[in-house]
Amino acid sequence: MSDSQVLLESIYRNTQMGVETIASVKDIEPDTDILEALESQSAEYAEINAQAANMLKERGIKEKDVNPMAKAGADFNIAFKTLFDKTSGKIAEMMAKGNANGIIAVTRNIKRFKDASPEILALANKLLSTERNNFEQMLKFL
Repeated sequence: MSDSQVLLESIYRNTQMGVETIASVKDIEPDTDILEALESQSAEYAEINAQAANMLKERGIKEKDVNPMAKAGADFNIAFKTLFDKTSGKIAEMMAKGNANGIIAVTRNIKRFKDASPEILALANKLLSTERNNFEQMLKFL
């Protein structure tokens, strides 16, 4: 598998997980301010996800969705951590930790797959910037 394909597939799964995780968090019914931030973040992830999906399709590669066990684990983690604390601060803490993990993963992949096409590296850097901005945005709710 080429660097371009592996990096592109990771971008696709990362952004898919972002959209799905935010949908799970929104089910907790957070307050309006953080809900607006989460909806904006979800739209950003969805946009990058669509770009990744189009690039995969252009290359004749079928999208590989997030592992169902990883998704179930994330959903369980969200439900467990908000069982007794559904405040914006708790939600922001969880989301910021997810963003931090995303920053690490995307940075690692950009360095690891440095021979990917410039177009895919640009999309990875866009995702990295999004993860950083989302992290900073969530810190405001702590």
